[in-house]
Order: sequence, then structure tokens, then C-alpha cells
Amino acid sequence: MTNNTMKTFEQFRAWMKDHQAWEEFLNEYYNSFNEISPAEKYKQSPKFILSICFTWEESYKGYEFWLNLNNEWLNFINPMQNYQLVYVNERVACVKMPKQATAIQIGFVKSALQKENPEITDFDWEDGNLYGCVKKMELKKI
Repeated sequence: MTNNTMKTFEQFRAWMKDHQAWEEFLNEYYNSFNEISPAEKYKQSPKFILSICFTWEESYKGYEFWLNLNNEWLNFINPMQNYQLVYVNERVACVKMPKQATAIQIGFVKSALQKENPEITDFDWEDGNLYGCVKKMELKKI
């Protein structure tokens, strides 16, 4: 490992400590069964280090905490470009529902869609259609 990379990783660690997130990061990192050190992982992708180490939704602090911290990190390492990591719903299934559909019918259809496609995590309702959606993370420049 070069001194330059280590210095950059050291800056990341100092930044995380300044944001009172270093210990939580390490806990989540090692709970996710990463097989290499955080410094080695950092070398793979310094810009996206927070998003490649573990699943935010499954972490103790939750998705919103890591999303906000990641956005701050992106602004810190590249202040000339502001990025925001956001979830977008990608519609992957559609069912036309009767106009007088009951909550029980809608619940049954949601369950059937999730059974058919376990990746479906959310639903949209528009113009009498029930859409099964998969959340995707996108990096958007703001």
C-alpha cells in the first residue's frame, strides 16, 4: 500500500471520526463479512467507500443515516460537484385493479406480486393500476 493511499484512507478515517461514525462504520463493515481490510476496500473505490461496504437498510443506524453521511462525504471529497445518492422506484410489475377494489384485494395482489418477485419492496398506485416496484440506488448530480 502506498503512502499516498494510506494518507487518503487516514483522511477518511479522521473525517468519519469527526462525524462520530467511525466505530459504527467498523461494526457494520465487519458484520457484513468483508474479507479485506477497510483500507484495502477504500483503495477499490474511495469515492463510494460508504456505499460498497454494507447494506444500509440492514444497518443499525439505518438507510437515512448512511445516505446523509455519504452525501456529506461526496461533497467533502469533491466540493466542486454535488452529488446525492437517492433511491428511485423502478416499476417491474403492473396489475390493473377494479375501480372498487377493496383493501383485502389490494393486499392479496401485493402479496402475490411479492411472492412472484421477491425483489419487490414497494408499490405505486396510479390510474387504477397497482405497480410493484424495486428500489434502485442512483447517484444524481444536483
